[in-house]
Amino acid sequence: MWSVTRRTCGWLCVFGSLAVSAVVALHIEGAIGDDPKAAPLIAKASAEEIAILERHVAAFEQLFNKVDVLRLVGARGGEDDKLDLVATKLFAARAELAIARGELDNALKHQQDADRHAEQSVESATAAWEAGTCTFCDLLEVNELRRDCALKLVELRQKAAVK
Repeated sequence: MWSVTRRTCGWLCVFGSLAVSAVVALHIEGAIGDDPKAAPLIAKASAEEIAILERHVAAFEQLFNKVDVLRLVGARGGEDDKLDLVATKLFAARAELAIARGELDNALKHQQDADRHAEQSVESATAAWEAGTCTFCDLLEVNELRRDCALKLVELRQKAAVK
């Protein structure tokens, strides 16, 4: 026996004039403790939730492309730390969408990419902080994002192992 609960992760991420906000996530709870075998591996989301996540991914793809163009021309806003951060968020959003669709293998692939970019993001943010171009709070947030990506990757690997 298992239950699926919905929760809204309310956050706002602002890059230049583009703001990306709010994502709906699924949380699967096992009926007996936290045993992953007690819960289904992936619970599919509703069509409405999938549509929200698709828009979320599309917004991050647009933002990634914008930051990448700024990077290519050497303009402000195209710094490595920003590109790595938006890449991390993009791959994490793709993983959430794959989870919502019930695609564990795709979710794992995208979460691995998110984790890799989170590591790069910490390196880039550390260099930016040392150069005085980002705040200490930004550096702390990037480290927390890396932790979150790593934990989600462990969770998905555990689900894949049970599969």
